[in-house]
Amino acid sequence: MINGIKTGKYLSIGGGKTSKSILMADDISVLISKTALVGGTYNICDSHNPSFYELELLIAQQLGTGRPKTIPYNIAKLIALFGDLIGKVPLNSEKLNKITKSITFCNQKAREQLNWEPLDVLTNFKIS
Repeated sequence: MINGIKTGKYLSIGGGKTSKSILMADDISVLISKTALVGGTYNICDSHNPSFYELELLIAQQLGTGRPKTIPYNIAKLIALFGDLIGKVPLNSEKLNKITKSITFCNQKAREQLNWEPLDVLTNFKIS
């Protein structure tokens, strides 16, 4: 996403409504040490599941570029079907499905049992 926005080759699909769970890398080292003491299995993610729109906007602001162009989902679907037919293209139905389906998790168990509060990705993310 960062490289695509930087080069102007990224297209937002359907206004970026898809949400994904995400985690700051800095949280991983904190959680490894906490989990080593307690054990268990946890969903680890930011407490806010940002939409692609929020991530696109944040990245564009930090890069000093305009917000990426948006294409309607139906147009993306047609491009993906074309990609299915000819192969070796940036978008096919499988990729479209992955980037347009929200996948979010709840971190409540990790926050409670590990006494952990995740960093807010939208506040703490910086492009280096």
